[in-house]
Amino acid sequence: MPVVHRFFLGRINGQWTFTWKPSDKPNWNQKTVLITASEGFDATEVGSLDMPARFVGAATITVENIAPFSEGVACRINVDWGEPLPIWVDVRVFDEKVLTRRLSSPAPRLAQCHLSFVLLTVNARRLRRAWREPGRVPTAASGLAG
Repeated sequence: MPVVHRFFLGRINGQWTFTWKPSDKPNWNQKTVLITASEGFDATEVGSLDMPARFVGAATITVENIAPFSEGVACRINVDWGEPLPIWVDVRVFDEKVLTRRLSSPAPRLAQCHLSFVLLTVNARRLRRAWREPGRVPTAASGLAG
């Protein structure tokens, strides 16, 4: 069962490194950790940390490079906004045993395969359309390129 730890980071913008080293959780290298960040009401103004009101605003907020290490967890938080915003972070810690697997071959690049398939499909349609037009011979410049 995951345990969620919630933090109010304060008003921030730009790129920040968030590091948490709890005293009661040894051997974090073996933990699975998920981290989310969102904009919310300022805890110093609301006065309560129990139920923060978080919301999706106009700013882009991302969490990157989540890395558990022996004493805790670290990540990078980006707040893409011109002025500091009140940011809340949830750290979900899973205590289940992690089964590590090694792939025998690299994973396929699905996005690249999909793009190649789309390009082949589009070019095949253009070629068929060009052959249907009387007196037109498809070439790379006319039938396939636009």
